[in-house]
Amino acid sequence: MPSYRENKAGRSWLQGAAVLGAAAVVVKLLGTVQKIPLQNFAGDAAFGIYNAVYPFFQLFVFAVSAGVPLAVSKLAAESGGRSDGAYGSGGVAPAVLRAGLWLMGAGGLLGGAVLFVAAPVFAGWIGYAAAAPALQAAALAVLVMPVSAVFRGYFQGLDRMMASAAVQTAEQAVRVAFIIALLFYGLRVAAGPEFIASSAMGGSAVGGAAGLLCAYALYKRGGRTAGRGPGRSAARKQPEAGRTAGLLVRMAVQALPIVVGSLLIPLLLFADVFLVMRHSYAEGAAGYDAMSDFGAFSRGQTLMQLVVMLAGAVAAAIVPALAEDRAGSAGAAGLDARDAAAHQEGGVNAEQAVRWTWLFGAAAALGLALLAEPVNVLLFADAKGTAAVVWFAGASCFAALASVTAALLQGLGRAGIPALAVPAALLLKVAAAAVLLPLWGIAAAAAATAIALAAAAAAQLAALKRRGLRLGAARTLLRSLAPCASMAAAVLLVRLLCEEAVAQLLGLEGRALSALICAVGVPVGAAVFLRTAAAVGMMPEHELEPLPGFVKRLIIKLNR
Repeated sequence: MPSYRENKAGRSWLQGAAVLGAAAVVVKLLGTVQKIPLQNFAGDAAFGIYNAVYPFFQLFVFAVSAGVPLAVSKLAAESGGRSDGAYGSGGVAPAVLRAGLWLMGAGGLLGGAVLFVAAPVFAGWIGYAAAAPALQAAALAVLVMPVSAVFRGYFQGLDRMMASAAVQTAEQAVRVAFIIALLFYGLRVAAGPEFIASSAMGGSAVGGAAGLLCAYALYKRGGRTAGRGPGRSAARKQPEAGRTAGLLVRMAVQALPIVVGSLLIPLLLFADVFLVMRHSYAEGAAGYDAMSDFGAFSRGQTLMQLVVMLAGAVAAAIVPALAEDRAGSAGAAGLDARDAAAHQEGGVNAEQAVRWTWLFGAAAALGLALLAEPVNVLLFADAKGTAAVVWFAGASCFAALASVTAALLQGLGRAGIPALAVPAALLLKVAAAAVLLPLWGIAAAAAATAIALAAAAAAQLAALKRRGLRLGAARTLLRSLAPCASMAAAVLLVRLLCEEAVAQLLGLEGRALSALICAVGVPVGAAVFLRTAAAVGMMPEHELEPLPGFVKRLIIKLNR
């Protein structure tokens, strides 16, 4: 029977995942709200420029900051700051934060400067020189977003998931409001797609600044009760500069492999810019038409990232939970960090994390694939790029699994394994795209992404198994077949009835018909999936306790 500590640890990370997952849903919904009018009103060309530039911005932000917030989260958790719930317990966690801020301040300044100066060169690589102003606008966001991410990692390490969620939500809300305002201003003055795309990228800088201000306000508010633990006076004995310098070195060592591992998805999407644009040029498309083709293709990327963000919420909750468990297990049992991680005494249930990730990742991916055309028409007005949406739907499931397995490995001190998977997956994607692009057109780039992510997820699952963790991956896969099959049958039946019967009866077509299919198909498919998943034992009732009350009640009601 699980111990109290095990139950508490399991609830802690799952509650954190639920909070961050809810924030991710809000953030992504806000982002989608922004992207829909951007495409609908400004067209596929502006949407294409934005989505061609965004991977550069994402790559720079990830390269500068991806590993450091997780390292801050781990070090803050290991410092014991989570035990009494006070920000800065023992004086160690604030030193971790200061080291992270120094590192990210310098990194953001360097990354932003490089992106700004090299923007014309990068625009030339894309094959669309007019994208340079949008790249320079993105450089401004690189200055501030890494610093804001350090605060979020610090809050997560201290188990303050609500603070991290608040920062993320404030950042996105301000960003979307700014982008929408400038979008309609640009339309009013008949600005071109380049101006509108640049304004959209500038919104990321404004949102990042707002998130940073929110993070600082929350830190100061929480800091009023900080440092009252018994370790504060001891912390004062160590010179401030020495402690910060030591943490900087330790943070950089921990962050480097995490940085590389975190680049998996951004690099794969980054490669799409070149693969799709070059293929369109080879097929005879002009610059504007090629950018419009990429805009239609990138609709699937937008939808895939919703699932990836949810997986990122799970990952953000797992890493500090595992770090705290490793420190506690090593101290209590006299084990070194490696043995403590391998045994996971009192730790996060890796099998549970993998099962829940696969469960909801598979449901979201299958649902999106089955409803790809109605969703595409509903959100973007036409069915262009639907084939890519289907492939990106499949990729989203493997992306979620790759993100969580990478987080498990990072939390267990094996961040080098996901880092090695990145170049291998990128090479596999490029090779698969080279073979498939002449056969399937630009949708083949999305198929190559799915292949690469599936291989990365499988390799990381195998690495976890070699560490002696019981993941039950094969059992989870087999048990998920029934829920997936039942959901597919239900969604296809709803779609058939809506398209063949209700549409003719009510005279619906286009967006109205797509809205009806999605409004009925999504809840029906979700209900059937959850009911069947519970019936095959994939959702034990005791694991539902950390979920938000209304979600827990809904699932329990469906299961009875």
